[in-house]
Formats: sequence, structure tokens, C-alpha cells
Amino acid sequence: MTGNLKKFLPYTAGAVGLVAGMLYAQFNYKKKISAILPSCDEYLGFHINPDIGNKFGILPATTFKTMEGYSLLYNHKTKTADWAFECITKESVSPNTGIEKKKRKVIPDDTVPSYFQSSAEDFRNTGYSKGHLVPAANQQLTSNLYKETFILTNIVPMYDKFNSGIWKTLEDYIRKLAMEGKTVGVYCGSLYLPSKDSDNFVRYDLIGPHKIAVPTHFFKSAAWEVEDGKYDMIAYIFPHENKKIKNLKLFEVDREKICKDSGLRLFYGIKDTEIRYLNGKLMKNQEPSETSPRQRSGGIN
Repeated sequence: MTGNLKKFLPYTAGAVGLVAGMLYAQFNYKKKISAILPSCDEYLGFHINPDIGNKFGILPATTFKTMEGYSLLYNHKTKTADWAFECITKESVSPNTGIEKKKRKVIPDDTVPSYFQSSAEDFRNTGYSKGHLVPAANQQLTSNLYKETFILTNIVPMYDKFNSGIWKTLEDYIRKLAMEGKTVGVYCGSLYLPSKDSDNFVRYDLIGPHKIAVPTHFFKSAAWEVEDGKYDMIAYIFPHENKKIKNLKLFEVDREKICKDSGLRLFYGIKDTEIRYLNGKLMKNQEPSETSPRQRSGGIN
């Protein structure tokens, strides 16, 4: 069991009370983030002689951020995050009346150079809502964790019907998994893809004074350990459309599809042979369990 913890970021809150859980979760999140995410330099492939780098001021076109409750890679060109990762538990998603939840405004991210930042003004009168990659409802251990989800680097333009439809449906389902006592690792992010597989062109909107890119698609994948060294996983890619759709089954994909479209090594610490069920389907060379992930979770369309 111990060997597998390092590759899955088990952001585990102790059962000895909320305070102990918060301390344990915060400590282990930072300690084990490197087990599933490469270092900033390694991920960006940014290896340069420090003397030369300092002399010419060479910097990558992205900002890698490790927050208290999640991590993300922010793209300076699109002014949205390419991807975000969080690890959630029953403690982190349980409603917490002890934190401040009044209607919050989005917060500028001053760690990003001003000319690469987005702003609340960019969304005004555009027809797009301020969509969260990491939802606030997943980060309820402390007021600070909750507040961090409103930082603009975690916000992307989303159609209202998409945000309140298929995106929320999947968020709710993943929270249900966590409420069952599972420690769930979650990746999600923005994609810029042709509208059709046969199309060789990618078209997307730019909004606001800062020209924020509107993703054509979004992806989300979650994994959780079901027994020693075995994991269940779900993976989806959604076209970004102003439609209220809730049938997740229509958008199931293989892990490799997300990897190819996003350039992200999705859950690279989990081998294919260690995945028991993917989207509720038994993988090859795996023994069937009494119920599939979809059945155990009360069903999902």
C-alpha cells in the first residue's frame, strides 16, 4: 500500500478530527505532489545555464503554480490554464459552515506578469460565465482553500449551459465518489481542437480587453485506488457548446485520447495494468468485481 501512495497523491485527511485532517492534508499535498507532477523545470523542459538565463531574462511561456489545495499550468498565450490537478477526500468536499462562503469575486493573480493576466472585465457582456477548473465545493477544509479557487488563473470562459450542465454533472459525480470515502485524484483542463475530426483548422473566440481564449473543448479525468495497487478511472472530453447536456456516457474517452490532445501525461504514475475499470468497463487482464464503479456509485448516465 505504501509504495502506491507516492504515485497517486493520497491527500489523506486523518480520522481524528477536522483539525488533524487539515494539517495532515496540507502537509501531504505538498510533500507528495512531486510523485505525480514533475518539477516545474522538468515539466516545462526548461534547462538552461543559469548565468545565461539571468543575463537575457529567458522565461517560459507558462506559469506552473502549486496552490495549497491544487496545482495548475497557466498559459500566458491563451490566458487560461492548460490543466489543473487536485486530490479530494470526504473531508475536503463535505459542507463546512465554518468557512466564509458569501458570494465571492474573482481575484487577480499577481504572480503572473500583468500583461499575461486576465481580469473580471474580460468576461463582461460576452455571453460567457466564469467557469472554475477546480470547483470551490471541492476545497472546503479551510477558508483559504475555498478562496484560492476564485483566483483568475483557475477561471476559464464557459457557456452558462455548459457550466451548469455537463460540467456540474461530472463535478457532482466526483464529489459523490469522495463522499463514499475514496481519495480521488482529478485532472481537468482546456483544449483547442478542430470542431470535426476531419477538419484541419482550430477556431476559437477571443474575449475582453486582454483577448482571453475560449477553449473549444474541456477534459476531465479522475482516478481512485480500490485495492492495493489497483485503480478505477473515468475520462471525458466535452465539446464546449451552449447546450445543457447531462449524459456523461456520450463523452467517455480513453486516457490516451486526453494525453494526445492535451500533451499531458495523465496519471503517469498509474500503469495500464493497474487500471481495473475505465469508465465502468473492465480492462483486459483484470478480474471483475462484484459491481462496476458506475453501479457502486448509484448509477451515472
